[in-house]
Amino acid sequence: MKKIAIVITRMVPGGASTVVKQLIDGAKGKYCFTLYTGEEDIDDNEKKLLGKEYNTIFVHPLVRNISFFSDLTAFWRLFREFYRNRFDIVHTHTSKAGILGRYAAALAGIKNIIHTQHGTIYQPHGNIPGVPDWGFRKSCFFVAERLAGFKTKYLTVLSKNEYGISLRLKLCTPARTIIIPNGVDTEKFKSAPVEKLRSRKLLGIEEDECYILSIGRMTAEKGHYILVDAFRKLFQSTKLNVKLGIVGEGPSRNEIENENGDLIKSGKLVLYGQDMEIRKYLWAADIFVLPSLYEGFGIAILEAMAVGLPVIASDVGGIPDLVENNVNGYLVEPGNSAKLCNCIDKLALSSDTRDRMGHENILKAGLFTLKKMQKKYYDLYDK
Repeated sequence: MKKIAIVITRMVPGGASTVVKQLIDGAKGKYCFTLYTGEEDIDDNEKKLLGKEYNTIFVHPLVRNISFFSDLTAFWRLFREFYRNRFDIVHTHTSKAGILGRYAAALAGIKNIIHTQHGTIYQPHGNIPGVPDWGFRKSCFFVAERLAGFKTKYLTVLSKNEYGISLRLKLCTPARTIIIPNGVDTEKFKSAPVEKLRSRKLLGIEEDECYILSIGRMTAEKGHYILVDAFRKLFQSTKLNVKLGIVGEGPSRNEIENENGDLIKSGKLVLYGQDMEIRKYLWAADIFVLPSLYEGFGIAILEAMAVGLPVIASDVGGIPDLVENNVNGYLVEPGNSAKLCNCIDKLALSSDTRDRMGHENILKAGLFTLKKMQKKYYDLYDK
C-alpha cells in the first residue's frame, strides 16, 4: 500500500479542504494517508475530527501569511516528517504548503511530488488575505514557486484559465500540467418538489418569496459585501418579494451585520453562519449567487448546479468553465454590484428562465462528478 503525505496550509471550510477530505475518504483502503496542516483558524472540535478521521499531524508554524521564522520552522518540521516516514508520494495543496512542502519533500529524497494550486494567486482581481500585491515579496514567492516546479512531477490545476496562467508563468511544463476540475456527488444534491417545499417551510421562506442564496466563507475575496449592496439596490427598486440568505462564517460577517441592520431586522437578509448541511438551503433557493473577486473553481457553484439552480457568478478563475452566459446563468464583472443587481432582477422576474437555466445546470453538473475527479487523482498516484 502506497504511503501518501497530503500537505495543506489550513483545513478551514472551503474548496481546498473539501477536496483533501474527498481524496482521503475515497481511497482509505487503497492508500495509507497522513495529513499535514497548520492549526490556524481551526477550532478544537475540528482538530479532534481531523485527528481521528484523517490521521492528521498539525504543523503549528504552517500559517497563511508569509513569515520567515514560521516558514523556516514549518519547512524543517515537514522535512523531518518526510525523511523519517519515507512516503511514496507527497501531494501538496494551496500556495504556501505547495512551496514549503515541495522543497521539504525534494530535500527528503521523495521523487513523486504532486502539487494542486486550487486557483492561482497570480490571477487578476485577487484581493486574497495573506497574499501580497506584486512587489518584492510576491516576486520572491513567484521565483520560489517557479523553482519548485522543477521538483514537481505533476502540477494539477482546476480550470483552463488556471492552466493558461500556469504555463505562461512557467510554473511547470505542459506535459506535467494536468487539468483536474473539482467534482461533487450529484446524486446527493438531487431534489424533488417535496424537498423544496419542506426546506422552504423549515427556513421560513414565503410561498411567493424569491429566495436568493450564496454559500461561502465570509472573507473579502468572496465579495459578499458586493452581493449585499446589489440586493439592497434590488430591494429598494422592485415590488418583488425577495430574500437573501448567506451561509458561511468569517471576518466579513461582523461588518455586513453592522452595516445592514435594517435588512436583517426586516428578515430580508439572513446570515446563517456556518452549517455543514447545506442541502436544505440549496433545495429552498430560487437563485444562487457567487460574487467572488477570486475563485479557483467553485464547488459551491457545482452543488447549486446539481440541485438545478440558475447561477449568477463573477467572471473570474475557473467559473467560466461552469457558467455559460445566458445559457445556464449569468457572468458578471467582479465587483460590479449594479450589474449583479440587474442579473438578479432578470431571474427574479422570470420563473421560466430560472427553470430553463436550472435544467441546463443539472445536465452540466453531470460532467463534474466526484467519482470522475477522484479517479483522475488516483490515476496519478498509481503512475
